[in-house]
Amino acid sequence: MVLAQRPGKPIIRHQSCGLSAISKHSWISDVILEEHLDAIGIQETKMEYIDLDFIRRIWGFKPVDYVFGPSVSSSGGTLLMWNYDVLCKESVYVNPHFLRVLGKWYGITEKVHIITIYAPQGESQKESL
Repeated sequence: MVLAQRPGKPIIRHQSCGLSAISKHSWISDVILEEHLDAIGIQETKMEYIDLDFIRRIWGFKPVDYVFGPSVSSSGGTLLMWNYDVLCKESVYVNPHFLRVLGKWYGITEKVHIITIYAPQGESQKESL
């Protein structure tokens, strides 16, 4: 999992290894609140489906938008969540190995890309990515 803050703030990285455990929901929610995060990217969700109710359990009830790439069997899965009062989404690209959101980050003149990547482990798969 990669947690992102506004430009100039630290980025925290942590491997999630699945999001099904309630304890992980709580931990992620606590980090979002304590660090005042505006965006978060999570790899290895190991989930085939995520809905807004699930997102609200993690993000809370502040403004949120998200994009999700499902896992294949029990591996992979990517998730990006962000505060839509901070990032105005213009487009989304979903690939089995990464998610990309293009938009306007308030306070920044140029458009920004937020990307989360779940890279395959095999050498030939990494090369094709």
